[in-house]
Amino acid sequence: MTNPRPLSLNILIIFYILATTLAIWRAISVQTLDIFSIASILVLIGLLKPMSWSYLVLKVYVILQTLVVVAYGIVAIIAWQVTPDKLTDSLNALPISASLGVTLLISWLILQYVITFKSSTKSYLSQ
Repeated sequence: MTNPRPLSLNILIIFYILATTLAIWRAISVQTLDIFSIASILVLIGLLKPMSWSYLVLKVYVILQTLVVVAYGIVAIIAWQVTPDKLTDSLNALPISASLGVTLLISWLILQYVITFKSSTKSYLSQ
């Protein structure tokens, strides 16, 4: 008998459905695939139908996202030091506030870390 899926994992699945939808939309609009688009699809499949590799892929993807956010932050700090008045970010030509972007990225990472490294998540995905 399998364990029921934890509520926290259901919340993460909802976020990954949204992220995967955005990744596919971006891949279609840019007409190229990147590692985050492919990986988000794999993680979503692993969360929906747990397989032997699901937990490992989730952990690797969360750690990879952390590295990218750190690199993005370092580049933003360097850019701010060079030309602070021209430092902007946008998503499909929609300007994004730096503080909002940082808050969302850090919140997203914290949520993923909390859910990923819970014992209930590990036991569910490792079954």
